Amino acid sequence: MSEKEKIYYLKKLVTILKKEKKYLLNNTSEKVIDCVAQKEELAEIIQTFTHVESEQARELIRQIKELQDINLMLTKQAISYNNVFLSAVVKGAKKASSTYAPNGEMAVQTDVRLIEELF
Repeated sequence: MSEKEKIYYLKKLVTILKKEKKYLLNNTSEKVIDCVAQKEELAEIIQTFTHVESEQARELIRQIKELQDINLMLTKQAISYNNVFLSAVVKGAKKASSTYAPNGEMAVQTDVRLIEELF
């Protein structure tokens, strides 16, 4: 593969990573999934690169590493937020809820924990 073609694919990956970063910041998970699929396709091509010669290609590779690290950090942050949120929901679901018993009196019901079972 020519150096020009390698640079083309590296630039394409930089563009996808920038889009992915934007989507991660905006919490647009559907579009992040599309970016991941595009990255996987490009990864197959880029893995065939044996050597890059130009400084431009090396700079693009540095950019790719930096963007990938940022996107990984943003992904971990989003997962952490979701875990905290789900933990709060589970704690709320564990609290006893009052319902009416068959005899018409108020009864405390604590055995319905669908959310807890899912996690």
